[in-house]
Amino acid sequence: MMERSEMSDWVIKITMELYGLRALKENAYGYIGLIEEELKKEGETRDNQIDLARYYLQVGQFEKARPIARKYLDENEKDVDFLIVQTNIEMGLGNVDKMKELEKKILEIDPKAFE
Repeated sequence: MMERSEMSDWVIKITMELYGLRALKENAYGYIGLIEEELKKEGETRDNQIDLARYYLQVGQFEKARPIARKYLDENEKDVDFLIVQTNIEMGLGNVDKMKELEKKILEIDPKAFE
């Protein structure tokens, strides 16, 4: 019956979207593993930490991304890259007021940050 209705196209489309999201998540976990190996061999750098935090965000591991962002924001409270990470953490956790506060701070530092 579904084959004869318009629902079949919708179900196929949603299924394909879900497979695509799963692939993105699996890729993110793969990159997390690569970065963790790099950290063991070469140590921590700002670049590998921003990448690690961003991949943690992609897979919803906000509590793993938070200390990374906090460390770099403690060093430089105007680091736009890590402010954006922190904004995404707050958004993911549903802290809308904190998210808006951080967005405002980012735009004060760099008006083109979200372009």
